[in-house]
Amino acid sequence: MNKIKYILTAMLFSVCAVSYSQNLDFGIQTGIGFYNMNGLKSLNATVFKSLPFQAGVISDYPPFFYYKPVFFLSFNKFRVGLQASFYSTGSRISSKDYSGEYLFDTKTYCIAPSANIDFLLFTFCNKYKLFLFSEGGITYSSLELNASYFFQFGKKVFESDKGEILNDGKRAIGPDWSGLRFGITLLLTSE
Repeated sequence: MNKIKYILTAMLFSVCAVSYSQNLDFGIQTGIGFYNMNGLKSLNATVFKSLPFQAGVISDYPPFFYYKPVFFLSFNKFRVGLQASFYSTGSRISSKDYSGEYLFDTKTYCIAPSANIDFLLFTFCNKYKLFLFSEGGITYSSLELNASYFFQFGKKVFESDKGEILNDGKRAIGPDWSGLRFGITLLLTSE
């Protein structure tokens, strides 16, 4: 967690250092993200099939809200910036009767600091702008009107505190934050 704090602090200072003569925009984006999580869904299916009693899958990594604070340096037709995304989702398998309750809960979240550049395509009503953007960064995952598709590569597998690799009986399991995002950004500008 300290690495993330250092990265976010360095990103903030970098923006401030080069922004003295540019327009600085700050905002927050929020929206809903769809997450593949195929490996974790496969683990849920394996656990569900192996239970010796009746249970139900209550939630299986559904779409969930994401949050993304953003800083941009605005130029004539493009912006460069830094941002940090916060994603989370989870699952639950449950059974309850007079003798007790069984829960298999999995919660996973991700913090993804990144840099991006976007280009202004057009402006309408002198207030609303449509941008084409590209973003690159790092995702830190832990098990515990904008449209885009997030594609994750370089997937690291989940490990227990003892160093054991989590698997579904066939392959190692890691996070897969790839998926469609829909969101809206509110920016405060220095213009």
